[in-house]
Amino acid sequence: MKNVLFSIYCFYSRFLINNFIFCFFPWFMRKFFLQIAGLHLGTKSQIDMKSYFLEPRRIWIGTHSHINHNCILDGRGYITIGNSVCISHRVTLMTGSHDITSEQFIGIFKPIVIDDYVFIGCNATILPGVHLGVGVVVCAGAVVTKDVAPYSVVGGVPATAISVRNNKLNYLCHGATFT
Repeated sequence: MKNVLFSIYCFYSRFLINNFIFCFFPWFMRKFFLQIAGLHLGTKSQIDMKSYFLEPRRIWIGTHSHINHNCILDGRGYITIGNSVCISHRVTLMTGSHDITSEQFIGIFKPIVIDDYVFIGCNATILPGVHLGVGVVVCAGAVVTKDVAPYSVVGGVPATAISVRNNKLNYLCHGATFT
């Protein structure tokens, strides 16, 4: 019975949400279906259309955060997103990988933690086990492979420090609409 329930959950969370609900439904309905799937979503946060979720029940999103179109959120290793976080178009948060030295090519999953006031630019990729400190800016197209200190601006492949951001941040991210 447990396997049957898990199969139903996988069908619902991977197929229906990703291929149907997130392509056609307005935000208030997408929010409702994501919460049924177990996603923890703070008030005034928004996720735009055509984003893709793996294990939404292992994803926590704080208040006033905005995730733009076509993002991939791999919750298999857990994702925690803070308050007032802005994630741009086509960002990938990937918590899973494989042990390439293993004969069985086993899966490895590590959590991603994103603190408050983080901005992630278009097409950036955050890899398993990364912690982005408060106020971090990840430039467009960057691949973040290791932890980033608070208020750092990083870019490149792999991402390296470019500069430091103002540490007096006090804003709320806004999507197009909120419910």
